[in-house]
Amino acid sequence: KNKELGNISLSLFDEVTNLSKQQKLSKTLISSCEVLASYLQVLPPNVIVSSDINVGGKSSERVLQLVKSVSGTRYLTGHGASKYLDHELFEKAGVEVEYIDYQIGEWPQEMSTFTPFVTSLDLIASLPLKLAKQRLKSISKNWCDFIK
Repeated sequence: KNKELGNISLSLFDEVTNLSKQQKLSKTLISSCEVLASYLQVLPPNVIVSSDINVGGKSSERVLQLVKSVSGTRYLTGHGASKYLDHELFEKAGVEVEYIDYQIGEWPQEMSTFTPFVTSLDLIASLPLKLAKQRLKSISKNWCDFIK
C-alpha cells in the first residue's frame, strides 16, 4: 500500500530510511540526496562522485581539476568556498565560479517560528510536491558579485 505520512508516501519514507543500512556513511549521504532530489524532480542528468575521478591536487587546484575532468566550464558552490577558493585560478582556466544565493520560501511548520535549517523531509512532509518545489527557487551569483 502507498499510505501517506503527511505529504510523504510511505514508499518514499521507506526508501530514505533504508538508505541508512548501507555500509559507508558517504554513500548513504549521497544516496539520500539523490532520492530526495529525484522526488523533487531537481536531480541533475548524472551524478559523479569525486572519489571516482582520478585527479590530484589540493584545495582550489583539486576542485578545478575535477571540473575540467568532466569538461565543465562553470563551478557552482556554496558560501563556505568564498573563504578558500582561488577565483583567479578558475578564471585563468576559463571556468566561471558562481555561488548559490539561497532563496528559501517559508512553509508551514509545527514550530512557532519558521526555520529553514531543517531536513528537506520537513518541506516535503509539509507540502504537496508542486508547492514544495516552489519553495526551492535559489539563484546563483558570479563570484565577484557574491564577494562584494
